[in-house]
Amino acid sequence: MNTLGHFQIYFATADYLSPTKKYLSQYGKVKANGPCHIRNVVGYEECAAACGNFAFAKALYRMQIGTPVIPKSDNLNTRNWLASNLIRLASATLEKPSELINDVIRLLEPTDDHNDGGGFGAKYLVIIKSERDT
Repeated sequence: MNTLGHFQIYFATADYLSPTKKYLSQYGKVKANGPCHIRNVVGYEECAAACGNFAFAKALYRMQIGTPVIPKSDNLNTRNWLASNLIRLASATLEKPSELINDVIRLLEPTDDHNDGGGFGAKYLVIIKSERDT
């Protein structure tokens, strides 16, 4: 039987995982802090953990995966970090930034010192605009 291509997704937010023990290197094992479920965060439903392809796809379709960008949220550092990464990624990969990237940067309202990326960046960044956001 060919099992190539047969896989199941397990998704969890970083704060829903914890190390199984104290590690001295950057590699190690993590465990989930509870069962797969949806939680409420600042009025938004968020998938903390999804077990399997169907649960992950359902949560992704319902826009319960990821963090909503909230204009003028209290977390200025996160907004500046995200704006800095968007600007850096757009200038490195695109000749002309997309309208969506420009809209998100305007929505974030970064401060003038947002060019400091905080010393870390995102390996991948996915932005999804829903019909509810228009």
